[in-house]
Amino acid sequence: MHFTLLDGSEYKAIGDLSTGQRCTVVLPLILEQKERVIIVDQPEDHIDNAFIADTVVKAIRERSAESQILFSTHNPNIPVLGEAERVIHMSSDGKRGFGLEAAGLDDSAIVTAITNVMEGGRDAFQRRAKFYGKH
Repeated sequence: MHFTLLDGSEYKAIGDLSTGQRCTVVLPLILEQKERVIIVDQPEDHIDNAFIADTVVKAIRERSAESQILFSTHNPNIPVLGEAERVIHMSSDGKRGFGLEAAGLDDSAIVTAITNVMEGGRDAFQRRAKFYGKH
C-alpha cells in the first residue's frame, strides 16, 4: 500500500513529505479505527489549526458514542469543537504529571482552565476576537 498527499497540483509520496504533512495523511486513517481506544499526543505539534478544526474535529465527531479517544493537547479546538465528554486539566511538578480538574465542558473550572491555559487567558481571547471582528 502506498500513501500520497496532493500538495498543490502534485501528488507526493509519504517519504517525501514533512512531518506535518505525514500527520495529515495518517491521523484521519487512525481516527477511523472505531473499535479501538485511540491515544493521540499533541497533534498540534505537527499540523496546523485549520486541519485540526476541519479534519480532526470532524473525525472525532463522526466516531460513535461507544468509541473512545484520549487526546493530550494544548489546542482548545479539540475539546471544545470536538465536544469532549470529559476534560482533565493536567499539571506537572517537573517530575510527574497530575490532574487538577476533571469534568465536562459545562463545568466552570474546566471552562476556566481552557480559557487560561489553552486560549492564553480571557484578555488574549478577547483581543483575538476583536482582531477577527475588524478583519
